[in-house]
Amino acid sequence: MKHHGLRKCSAALDKRGTLLIHGGLTIDKRALALPAVREALPDDYEPVQGHAIAVADLTGMHADDGECTRWSESGCFHWELSNVQPLRGSVRATGSQPPPRQGRGGADEHRL
Repeated sequence: MKHHGLRKCSAALDKRGTLLIHGGLTIDKRALALPAVREALPDDYEPVQGHAIAVADLTGMHADDGECTRWSESGCFHWELSNVQPLRGSVRATGSQPPPRQGRGGADEHRL
């Protein structure tokens, strides 16, 4: 499990928009052992793997400026999320992007 508020990335700091929160196919056991994570999760927590589980608005992002929250990680960009909404049911998603295919109109399309 990874906390999606923190990410190593090279994206521009002015990016904003809706994010799909996804449980990856592997579990980050190191993260699950962190005190802040254990405190935030219910005792009966079961990791979700390979499914989309929520949506959230990315409202800001800044370079590492120290420990701005208990989730802050040194050397990472800090993502600021709001309006986090769990999905009513998880949606199977492998996390991989399929290659574009040629549509009827000649434009590239992506299969969802």
